[in-house]
Amino acid sequence: MSHEGCDILLVEDDVDVREAIAEGLEDVGYHVMATANGREALDYLKTAAGGLPGLILLDLMMPTMDGWEFQEQMAREPTCAGIPVVVLSAAAIGSPSCLSAWPRKRCVGTCWGLRFKSRR
Repeated sequence: MSHEGCDILLVEDDVDVREAIAEGLEDVGYHVMATANGREALDYLKTAAGGLPGLILLDLMMPTMDGWEFQEQMAREPTCAGIPVVVLSAAAIGSPSCLSAWPRKRCVGTCWGLRFKSRR
């Protein structure tokens, strides 16, 4: 499979999670560009000489620039505003930062919240 740029931009601050996701995707043939926060991801998108990714996997809770701010900034960039974003979060259901508690006014475009409960 030949690639220009990356297929997937991964934005995740936890090194172990970032490496595991990137490795799994690369094992099945995707080219992954991994960044540690929203600022690094935006910088990559603005200078992506080889082309823009087809998908962004985005953590919400990160230092420097969180996922919300990243989405707001990305929406202002005409060249990358249409890239699909899949949100990844380790927030526990019921916690203040949980997907079910997302403030609707901060959503960029339309949000679909997928929640998975662990079976204990």
